[in-house]
Amino acid sequence: MNKLFLGPGLLRFLLAFTVVVHHSFPLRMGAWAVYSFFILSGYWIARMWQEKYANTRQAPITFLYSRWCRLAPVFFVSLILAFVSSNFIPGAPLLPQHLTEWALRQIPIIGSKSAGNILPPTWSLDVEMQFYLAFTALMFLNGSKWRGVVNWLVVALASVSIYLVVKELNTGMMGNHSSSLSIYFWLFAIGMWIYKARWVPSLTTASVSASAFVAVTALLLLLPFTRDAIWTRGSTQTEAAVMGATDPRWIVQAWWVVGAIVFAPFIAWNVRQKSDAWDRVLGNWAYPLYLFHWIPRDWYYSQVNWAAPYWHNILLLAANFAGALGGSWLILKLIDQPTDRLRAQWVHARIGTHIS
Repeated sequence: MNKLFLGPGLLRFLLAFTVVVHHSFPLRMGAWAVYSFFILSGYWIARMWQEKYANTRQAPITFLYSRWCRLAPVFFVSLILAFVSSNFIPGAPLLPQHLTEWALRQIPIIGSKSAGNILPPTWSLDVEMQFYLAFTALMFLNGSKWRGVVNWLVVALASVSIYLVVKELNTGMMGNHSSSLSIYFWLFAIGMWIYKARWVPSLTTASVSASAFVAVTALLLLLPFTRDAIWTRGSTQTEAAVMGATDPRWIVQAWWVVGAIVFAPFIAWNVRQKSDAWDRVLGNWAYPLYLFHWIPRDWYYSQVNWAAPYWHNILLLAANFAGALGGSWLILKLIDQPTDRLRAQWVHARIGTHIS
């Protein structure tokens, strides 16, 4: 029971469901969940490179193509469903004006958001694919005579990234989900460092990490000044707040950034826990859930009526969550798992043929 509850797969699933809740319910913690995902990605990519991809033929190409194949099938299917949603559901994101150009720019995933975004959660996949490309470049340098500069380069990029985060918090409060890796690289770097340092915190350290995050988040929810920035962020009252240092949204957005760091020891402990078959299914389910949930969410907001009895909207919300879980489960079983098996077989065929 403890193994399942604390499994790495369940953590990823809960983070994805936090984003689902963020988009359909007043509790707005999605930014922190995505930041935690970026830390996890930095760890797993560094680990997979060392334990698998580094031993394949033409390792950088194998790695980059494999990671694109990991994202692309669910990404494209979700975009097709979002395209249909945009045509039929009132209030869904509008279709891009230049559809052919938009479609072509979705293929590499990098730069997909700037061409028009009919499925808002895909902004983070744009960032993710940028990280894969940057990581490939770093590993290419790591295998050359410039190996000694790689660590310093990562530190430099992370430092610039943190500076840009602070600057963004002081201006736009990261409200528009910039799809530039330059803002988020430091999160991936934390994950990479966790793996490189072989850091495995104790259960006590992990518990303190998670408890501290929960405690501060609960405090912000209880304080009248910051509560609306988490519970009803974007409400009329919050929008009318004085901008600048006295704007509660600045405090909350800053906490999601700091909170990701506070939560990092728990992540470092969690990724070292054993994962059974069901836990791995939960971890894989997180990806289609994260992308697909926006479509039933659009339906939910097109049907909800705030003047109706509360039970009416609760039933709609429950249907929204059920649709997100059911639809993403079908994508997992029909699209994600079959295509990922093919991708894994291709990568495995290239292991052991590496020429030094």
